[in-house]
Amino acid sequence: MPRSSRNPPPPPRGREREARRRDASYAGQEDTYTLRQGLGAVVWATPEEQAKHPCIVVAPQFDEVVVDDNYNQTSGVETTANLVKAVLAKYPVDTTRVYITGQSMGCMMTYLLMSKHPSLFTAGLLIAGHWRASDLAPMAGKPLWLVSSAGKSQSGAEEAIAEWKQYGGVANTAEWPLTATEAERNAETAELLAKGGNIHYFHLTSGSHFDTWRVAYGFSAVRDWLFGQKK
Repeated sequence: MPRSSRNPPPPPRGREREARRRDASYAGQEDTYTLRQGLGAVVWATPEEQAKHPCIVVAPQFDEVVVDDNYNQTSGVETTANLVKAVLAKYPVDTTRVYITGQSMGCMMTYLLMSKHPSLFTAGLLIAGHWRASDLAPMAGKPLWLVSSAGKSQSGAEEAIAEWKQYGGVANTAEWPLTATEAERNAETAELLAKGGNIHYFHLTSGSHFDTWRVAYGFSAVRDWLFGQKK
């Protein structure tokens, strides 16, 4: 893509895509906290991952809980959408490959942002979160991958999938043990993808809410799937 006429400075390493994540327990903490819980922010930025999937990673830190379990939201939701738009305007990003991900509160924001701005994001990786299913119809045709372990994120994923099916979404689901080797998980991912559809969901059995993102961002085959999506 050509640069804008403002001649912005060179982008950071990686220049095609965008990812973000958040978890409510880190709201209001110092800026680097968002990089230190699980792999959600940093897995995309390793030398190995950048060599395979060069990208710009945007991982915002919030001063407050931006969305909560009662479906309340603050102005931080639209501020985040505007941040993504600013990155797209400033850097030579492939706008057909803009991805969004989040864990827990970040997953709720992913649901909300994709439903409010479906043309902005290409695909989503939703880890351990939920949102009001009746708000989510605009996401029905998007490439989506959902992961849950326990609690409301499981029922939320199931309710969201039921809603998307009413609007033409095609989903395939599976239950997998929390512990598995990389080879086993890649084989399970390939098996789920072979069933087709635009929505993929797996529930990790015998795990806690916090186990979900500890494990899910380590699935290289799922990361490869995300970066393979294009408008």
